[in-house]
Amino acid sequence: MELVDPNEKRVLSYKRLFPDSTVRACTRDVVDTDLFGSWRVHYNTHDYEIVLGRDHSIGVFANMPNWREPGKGDVREQLWAGIWCTANGKLLTEMKTVPSFKGEAIEMRHRQWPIIGIETSRIAVRDGPVRYVWQRLN
Repeated sequence: MELVDPNEKRVLSYKRLFPDSTVRACTRDVVDTDLFGSWRVHYNTHDYEIVLGRDHSIGVFANMPNWREPGKGDVREQLWAGIWCTANGKLLTEMKTVPSFKGEAIEMRHRQWPIIGIETSRIAVRDGPVRYVWQRLN
């Protein structure tokens, strides 16, 4: 996708992380071992890494601008932490935000993602009416 920014003198190009892909529909119940590991997903306008631990911990990470050392590139920051489980074909999470500065308010969130497709290296989940594909990192 290309975008002409009125404040720029050039055309800016954007690329989706995982362009149009298909995942086979679930033909069996999802089990925890299907989900252990690290996953990348493009959600709204950002790319995230979701880590689902064998101890049922969950962490959500993103590469963020390095405000402490400008010009040094992005840094990987944890945005959410919590626990997860599976039930009735859904990934259930209880998470809270990880504060990035002292005194920042902490947000709590309960999420339910129906798992609609699964393969060894990809999972398709539904978030309301929108479907997302998670790509396995390890």
